[in-house]
Amino acid sequence: MILKLTGVLEDGNPKAPSVPLNPRRTLTWPQGTDVTVEVLCLKTDGSPVALDGPNAKVQMQVKRDPRSNSADLSKTVTTLSSGVASFSFTATEQKQLSPGRFYFDVWLTTDAGKRDALVPISPLLLEFAVVAAP
Repeated sequence: MILKLTGVLEDGNPKAPSVPLNPRRTLTWPQGTDVTVEVLCLKTDGSPVALDGPNAKVQMQVKRDPRSNSADLSKTVTTLSSGVASFSFTATEQKQLSPGRFYFDVWLTTDAGKRDALVPISPLLLEFAVVAAP
């Protein structure tokens, strides 16, 4: 399953008209399904984000409590393809999570260590796995 969304760098600059004002979206997927979340990472002017430097990264965190500093699942990418960060979550990795409401966010960390949100805290619904009847 592939889920696509757009993230916009929250760096204090005004957003171009072509850029979504609110990048928050609710993600939903059934537990036990391999899922790839593709995030188109844009600057406020609408151009794609580039990861410049060996320490630059984009990170997606999934957590039960939106106020928590620790994540139940976390993925980091250090390369983007045309501004897209791909985060893959396997069925095995999700086994530790019980179905229910979670939250996710996506952050850009620059090579210098500056951290800016691309997708602010947003809902994620992990549904019960669909099992075929015998």
